[in-house]
Amino acid sequence: MAELGSPGLGYAKPFLPLGNLLRTGYLVRADSVGGLAERIGIDSSVLEETISNYNTHAQRGEDPEFGKGKDLYCHYLGDPGNSYNPNVAPLDKGPYYAVWMYAGDIGNFAGIRTDEHARVLRTDSSVIPGLFAVGNDMASVFRGSYPGGGSLIGPAMTFGFTAARCLAKQEGN
Repeated sequence: MAELGSPGLGYAKPFLPLGNLLRTGYLVRADSVGGLAERIGIDSSVLEETISNYNTHAQRGEDPEFGKGKDLYCHYLGDPGNSYNPNVAPLDKGPYYAVWMYAGDIGNFAGIRTDEHARVLRTDSSVIPGLFAVGNDMASVFRGSYPGGGSLIGPAMTFGFTAARCLAKQEGN
């Protein structure tokens, strides 16, 4: 949920005409928090309490629940008009918008620990024989950051090749 003109609406960029996004149902609009909750089918008291808690912290430029604006890269993508934190501002005037979110996997923050041959490691760092992990299943070489689209293809191909070579050596090929 966000106010019009603020970041965080997915495809609905600030100041973009929203008619088509509203007609297709990508965005849902209401004049009040309670009205929005009703339109998207959630408990209005829970959403109102969530927004109230968020606003209390946002007035100080903080987001303890999700940590928005903790790194300078995110500041660049925020609203420079917010003096404390360009990524956090109170949601205190309507209309309010919601965007439907669906889980997807374009990368990972953490994953299965592996060695240099893509072999899966136990918690004591010993190898689990015959078990390999590559791509989005293995711990990211970027250690929690995501440089951009396609950035995990190289590591996936490299470690896939490495795992295949290791398996071939085990089989004596």
